[in-house]
Amino acid sequence: MNVLGLLLTMQAAVKHLKEGASIINVNSVVTSLTPPPTAVYSGTKGAVDAITGVLALELGPRKIRVNSINPGVVVTEGTHTASMIG
Repeated sequence: MNVLGLLLTMQAAVKHLKEGASIINVNSVVTSLTPPPTAVYSGTKGAVDAITGVLALELGPRKIRVNSINPGVVVTEGTHTASMIG
């Protein structure tokens, strides 16, 4: 979902975006924290950052901005299960 879903959504959306449009991807701080039990999750979120950077360069000439918001840790069942939060 984190990688393929993003790529397919971007591929479909970019056809409809006009000059001055913005794409904002919601990602995770886990790309910089890299906690030990989250290799796969961190890897997919790292891919989101990479895809965002590449698309920013590709779509920049069309005046389309591409950014990623990477919020901090949020207390969820998943963060407890992954032992990221006590």
